[in-house]
Amino acid sequence: MSDSNYIINKLVSHGVPYNDAYVLAAVGFAESSYYTGAIGDTALAPTNGPSIGVFQINIAAHGPKLAAWTGSNDRNVWISWLKNLDNNIYAASQVYFSQGLGAWSMYKNGGYKPYLGQNKTVTYGDSGTAQTQSDDTGFYDFRQDIKIPATNYQVVFGSAAYGDTLYGRRYRVLVTASENGETALDVSDLKCTFSIVKTMFIEPNYSEITIFNLSAETENAIIQEGYRAIIEAGYEGSQYGIIFDGIVVQPIRDKENGTDYKLTLVSMDSDTFMVYSMVNFSATRGQNSRSQVQNITNKASVPSQLGTISQNFSDAKLTRGKVYFGMTADYLRQLAQSQSGTFYMEDGKVNIIRADDYPADEIIDLTPENGLIGVPTQQDYGVKAKMLLNPRVKIGSLVHIDNSLVRNQKYEMGQPVYLLDNDGIYRVIKLTHTGDTRGNDWYTEIETVSQSGILPSTISTGSANPW
Repeated sequence: MSDSNYIINKLVSHGVPYNDAYVLAAVGFAESSYYTGAIGDTALAPTNGPSIGVFQINIAAHGPKLAAWTGSNDRNVWISWLKNLDNNIYAASQVYFSQGLGAWSMYKNGGYKPYLGQNKTVTYGDSGTAQTQSDDTGFYDFRQDIKIPATNYQVVFGSAAYGDTLYGRRYRVLVTASENGETALDVSDLKCTFSIVKTMFIEPNYSEITIFNLSAETENAIIQEGYRAIIEAGYEGSQYGIIFDGIVVQPIRDKENGTDYKLTLVSMDSDTFMVYSMVNFSATRGQNSRSQVQNITNKASVPSQLGTISQNFSDAKLTRGKVYFGMTADYLRQLAQSQSGTFYMEDGKVNIIRADDYPADEIIDLTPENGLIGVPTQQDYGVKAKMLLNPRVKIGSLVHIDNSLVRNQKYEMGQPVYLLDNDGIYRVIKLTHTGDTRGNDWYTEIETVSQSGILPSTISTGSANPW
């Protein structure tokens, strides 16, 4: 059966990031009610229409692409081709790569929002309407494809009875022997400590994972074959997830004391992409910034996936062809700066955001009742805070902290006076996860910049670059 799950799955298979595919599926239903035979904008034809199929692909706007996809210049052939669901989904993915979600009017006016989270069925043919499918099936999630062996989560017995109360630690520490992660060593039963640092700067994210008292056989296997380290951590309930996924760059074996041995794995997220990846290709005229980002990540010597790419990229296009030869990270940094944004890597994915972008997820409210630890302190451009370990906090996330809880900064002679955000909304630019599976440490520390609702208070316009 073709439904929202099927459409999201197809979009992801064409390279659309999962979060955007989730939104785009709702946009498609808002545009056509998932009716494959839908024809819109007929009054604008032939100059500016019509628009065909589930995603209402405008054949006038995308004529050259349709000619290439179908091998024909006949508009009737294009219409017939776009009425095929798979073809229409493919076309939508290509429109997304060149124009972003803003290409669809239902995204711009918010008409898609009522359908987020609803699973709808596709209607084929020339009549009929889509029906609501049971929500029990949920949406496609690529993480369900990851095969991870069973393990002891170390949950305190009975803690699940308290729902999302932050009591009952849950974690999993895996070391895989290959890039695809088919062979994994689960070391969660042993004492493990970790320190993970992620930033919005152009540098790989870093972690140190220390595993105590491994058997000689397992320790040798990790030293000789350990390739990738994955850490999941949090609490029983919804506050649980992956906090690090990176490549092991150095194993260090030593002794904690006279009886305890330890193996420390120094790991980096996207190290090979940031340091070694190069591009060597030429781009044709007419490509916009979003298309250039897509080509750079796909054609790099160390390819990567796209994470969050700003929907506020300008539509400016290359006026002539361009040759790319050099470090991949340098080109992405230059593209980000040309759009008044910043480029960073997280969990192996390329992210480019602007100061006036809203994150895809909700604003996280931090209070003593939901995990805030100690007293947040004001810094030059924002606030530094500590909380119980929270995997939902990502680089670029927005958090809300009541200003009455914040300790004001002590001013020095000649120092500018910085104010707290009026709304108490801050964007995370650095976070540190620390944990000890047999000790007290189980915290997330964040450093933020003021967001002032939409823009940091230190800049005046959305075209300025605060980073």
